[in-house]
Amino acid sequence: MTPPSPTPESQRAMSDRVAHTLYECTSCGERFIGIRRCPDCNLFMHTLGLGGVCIHCDEPLLVAELLDDKGATLLG
Repeated sequence: MTPPSPTPESQRAMSDRVAHTLYECTSCGERFIGIRRCPDCNLFMHTLGLGGVCIHCDEPLLVAELLDDKGATLLG
């Protein structure tokens, strides 16, 4: 028996989650939002968690890092 096909809603939720996930390259240490493969090293990156880009410093940050900072603002 084959598993049921994903619904459009579940596919959209999955792509939204990927678009807001922070990944880090284990080789060079670069961080990217929504990009699973490092463009420099061409390796798949490690998932760190949900995050975004800080509007103040333009760096990819985890939501937990933003909450710890108490002053950073996240762009969705």
